[in-house]
Amino acid sequence: LKSLPFQNIKDHQLKYMKNVVKHGGISFFILGYQKYDEFFLFNYETLESIENKSISIDDARKYGFKLDVVYPGILDFVNFI
Repeated sequence: LKSLPFQNIKDHQLKYMKNVVKHGGISFFILGYQKYDEFFLFNYETLESIENKSISIDDARKYGFKLDVVYPGILDFVNFI
């Protein structure tokens, strides 16, 4: 993944995320940038604040929460929710 175009995130997904947050829940996306071997968590509020048409690796590093791989295939994201 070089960048994720926002058009790939469907309206119903964002509406669902918004409703989850509205009712006190936690909603997020995890994006993996394989070329850089980096993973980032984006909560709903962060996704809503990004004004670009896509999320590049630079945007991910700026706005996302970087996740560590703690074991092959296991991401440590508990600290961010």
